[in-house]
Amino acid sequence: MVKGKSIFLLNPISGDKQELPSLRNIPSLHRMYGGKPAQFLHEIALSSSNTSECMVAAIFSSKEIGVCRPGEKSWSIFSMLDDRKGSPLQLLFSSCGMLYVLVKNNEIENGGVITRMLRFGDGDELQLKLVYDKTEKSRKNSFQGRGLNAFLRIIIEDKSYLVESTTSNEVLLIHQFKNQQVTDCGRKTRTLDFLVYKIDPENDKSFIELQSLGNQILFVSSRGCSLSFPASNSKGLKVNCIHFVELGVGHPCLDYRSGAGTSRVFYLDGRKSENSANSEMWGLSWWSPTSLW
Repeated sequence: MVKGKSIFLLNPISGDKQELPSLRNIPSLHRMYGGKPAQFLHEIALSSSNTSECMVAAIFSSKEIGVCRPGEKSWSIFSMLDDRKGSPLQLLFSSCGMLYVLVKNNEIENGGVITRMLRFGDGDELQLKLVYDKTEKSRKNSFQGRGLNAFLRIIIEDKSYLVESTTSNEVLLIHQFKNQQVTDCGRKTRTLDFLVYKIDPENDKSFIELQSLGNQILFVSSRGCSLSFPASNSKGLKVNCIHFVELGVGHPCLDYRSGAGTSRVFYLDGRKSENSANSEMWGLSWWSPTSLW
């Protein structure tokens, strides 16, 4: 939570708070945003649920990565302002302690991974894996036409996610391809396909497409945490599928920015999607898998 220029972690169940370094010590907040913290903090991730010993990483709107430990007085800043190849989109701490950063890919053909080191003031180091998104230009397109009652524009775009596999501890790159129908009434979104890749262990410069997820289920979200879930621990959930929230499904006059959607599941076997067992309207944040049964 952000209050003024102060940031703290809040456990909503116990009410415990853990203060993080203030934003006021970050030069770019004053240089680029006039000292106003609104929308400066884009995303935050924790390396562990134990806040007394975890590492905290954040993406700032200045295209900087901030890293700290709870109780420290300042953020250690890693700047990407001089990197024209993209900007940070998502953070993921792997189970082995490395920090993965999904980066919007503007120039690197077919993506790839670049390893860098972030050094703290006390001499400690953190290994960063910058994952430059694999480009799928052939999947993107748009066209215009005229619907029954309003002007119609179709936009095909993709959304990317990073998830660590619960069965193999491999970091997966997921592409969600969406068809947006834009009319005078609003926007309606429909997911067309999902592609899943893993980073090639022999060559960081390439990705390997997966045809099966094995004994796991993926839950992806554009807000909050995406996760991998072992199907063997579930009751009634099928393997090799991806659960997600489709914004504005069945509501042609409900704009996607309203933050409401329907829970759906995509099956890699057969490459089709349908409403999940619990297809109630949801917000942009994800829900616990235990709420599905």
